[in-house]
Amino acid sequence: MHQSEGGELGYRCSHCGFEEKRNFCPNCGAPLSGISDTTDKSTELKGPWTERCPVCRSNPLRPVIEKKVLGGEKVTDIFKCSSCDALFVPDGGKYKLARVRDKLTQVWKEYGNKSLTTQEWRRIAYGGMSDARQRKAIIMDMLADITEEKNEP
Repeated sequence: MHQSEGGELGYRCSHCGFEEKRNFCPNCGAPLSGISDTTDKSTELKGPWTERCPVCRSNPLRPVIEKKVLGGEKVTDIFKCSSCDALFVPDGGKYKLARVRDKLTQVWKEYGNKSLTTQEWRRIAYGGMSDARQRKAIIMDMLADITEEKNEP
């Protein structure tokens, strides 16, 4: 936690450097609790969204290669994780999480069969959340702030 220019205590996101008083970054969706005061620019969310699987967060996603009938191969727009078998298929300019090996994972429960942008999948891979979940979290934080203010003497 650090003190901003306005004198208020808040958190600085280690992913994008955004400063906020809430529990998550409204800019990139990363959780902010316990975030250090310094911003490590090496952790910013750059590069292709496929560099880290959003489900298991351990391996990159690789394009699925289809075998042609008469020989040869074709690289598809479908991406798969070799660790957790997560399968991401194109869906109208977005990617849908179509399959995982373990349907009890939090990411599957939250985003299974949902189509999200590549930016949203990248944020999820690094501990963030989708745009819709982020908007909901902002509203819940605001309601909690209002409730807290009403309960103060």
